[in-house]
Amino acid sequence: MRGGNSKLFYKIGSHAAWPATGAPTGLTEIKEIGDTSYTRRRARSERRNRSSLFAGVHLGSYDVIEISFNYEPQSQANSDAVFAALEAAYEAETILSIAYVDGTQTTANTHGIWGEFVVADMSRTDPLDAESTVSVVLALAASRTRDPESIKTSV
Repeated sequence: MRGGNSKLFYKIGSHAAWPATGAPTGLTEIKEIGDTSYTRRRARSERRNRSSLFAGVHLGSYDVIEISFNYEPQSQANSDAVFAALEAAYEAETILSIAYVDGTQTTANTHGIWGEFVVADMSRTDPLDAESTVSVVLALAASRTRDPESIKTSV
């Protein structure tokens, strides 16, 4: 799969499960999305004592999505609206429902993740001789109403 197929959609607030057919309503696509990455990590702890050489304890897991997109408010109204929404979510610590998928959300066999995230880190770079870019780190919300789910669309 080419990276250019990745798409990220968001809506403010918590969400229900991904529907069996179609896609949830009210999602906004970040159309100017550039580089993306999605990381899932599981934390573990080890304990050693005389009666057991190893006992692993699962401490939890966390998911992180990192994105960047061009910020051109004069020529791309969507980039300014997306930046404003993400900045407001960062400042208010608002939960965002995020769909990170490898194609169009209404196309059959699109795979991805659907979960509740918060904006953990956000930066804007304004180089002298290049386009401005926004980088955002979305972290799985600690106060989420449901765990993230892997999705595969069917239409």
